[in-house]
Amino acid sequence: MKVPDTAELLTLSKASLVMLAQDCALHMQRMQQRLDMVLHADRVEGDQLPPIGSTVLIHLASQDAWVAHTVTGFYVWTCYDEPTSNLNRYRVFVRVEDSDGYSNARSLNEIRYIE
Repeated sequence: MKVPDTAELLTLSKASLVMLAQDCALHMQRMQQRLDMVLHADRVEGDQLPPIGSTVLIHLASQDAWVAHTVTGFYVWTCYDEPTSNLNRYRVFVRVEDSDGYSNARSLNEIRYIE
């Protein structure tokens, strides 16, 4: 078995790096397209979820005030009072971030959406 010399190794390494960069660029492009689809999707009439990137108010007990936050996402838990009897009940939470970048979350019924 022939051991590749330094020039061959550099050529192989450069080719590998180019392929890796192309794969990463393609992956990032696809992810951006998917993110754009989510962020710019038309709202459905009657939708109760505030759009990602929108501003909502949440009550902060430490300040005893309603404070503006930006919506960053959502998560859902099954209903805790009837875990087995009604699997169609869920609790929906809204992930938010304040102007300083601190994350928080509130139940959907605990936020005020600013249109």
